[in-house]
Amino acid sequence: PFQATSCALCLLGGRGNYRSLDLAATIRHVREYHPSLKQTFVCSRCRKRYSTKHAALCHVPKCRGPGSPPGIGNLAFACEVCHTHYASQRGLSQHQRHAHPAVRNEIRAAQVAPAPPRAVPSPRRVTRPGVIGWTPEEMETLLELEVRFLAERRVAHAIHLSGELPQRSLKQIRDKRNTLTYKRRREAAW
Repeated sequence: PFQATSCALCLLGGRGNYRSLDLAATIRHVREYHPSLKQTFVCSRCRKRYSTKHAALCHVPKCRGPGSPPGIGNLAFACEVCHTHYASQRGLSQHQRHAHPAVRNEIRAAQVAPAPPRAVPSPRRVTRPGVIGWTPEEMETLLELEVRFLAERRVAHAIHLSGELPQRSLKQIRDKRNTLTYKRRREAAW
């Protein structure tokens, strides 16, 4: 809170006793009568200095009073490489990320357990449970169905609805019909 004050410079300079009643009047007085003077606003609790009134007013409701001076006692996290101390694990991690990235990456890589090796190499991608790839019989059936439904507007949909390829979805039928090997077989069959 602002208290009515006198201008010390005017008193010392013999200009009289200028007494301001609010902060805006003090700022205006300094700007008009002491233009070479740089105004600073000091928090009465923690003694922080601000160059603008707005910054000081924003600080006042958040001020918790004088803080303890930074010392190693309240900085519990130390960097193993350069022995600097930080108040939080996050601060230490950020320091390591920027100052010692190679060392940090080595430590993190050592902490990750390697994946166990696979006992059996995985087969080709499974399209449906128990079905691996298209069998020659399915390919022949697909070609026959395509010839049968050639006049249909949506050939793949008609093939799927026929129920003669129960292990295959509509998307699988569409995808197979779009492969280059299937198109060659289809052209050779016609």
